[in-house]
Amino acid sequence: MSAEYVTQDLHHFGIVAGVCEKIDLIGQIDVRITDTGRKVTVGEAVQAMVLIGEGIEASDLNSDSLGKALDRLHEAGITELFASISVHALRCYGVDVGFAHLDTTAMSLQGKYDFE
Repeated sequence: MSAEYVTQDLHHFGIVAGVCEKIDLIGQIDVRITDTGRKVTVGEAVQAMVLIGEGIEASDLNSDSLGKALDRLHEAGITELFASISVHALRCYGVDVGFAHLDTTAMSLQGKYDFE
């Protein structure tokens, strides 16, 4: 009796799926954005944009579903939602952060400049 083996290249999806599950990405979004009354919640739509979630068919991810999810994310406040999910992810992985700095801009000037 010979065994038959099948391989499939998952690229980064296995790692991303594991991270999404560990930090409960869907739950973290859906707790902040109320039920839309649609089959696909906002959290599921976000995760599906990265990889399709369990029980969701490609046909469920039409432009109306994804567009409405993006609208709801914007209404909820993208920066606030990102910060909240980031803090939750740090806790899930046991990363202790002693400080927080939200300014993402940087300015640098170097060298000698001739003036009149």
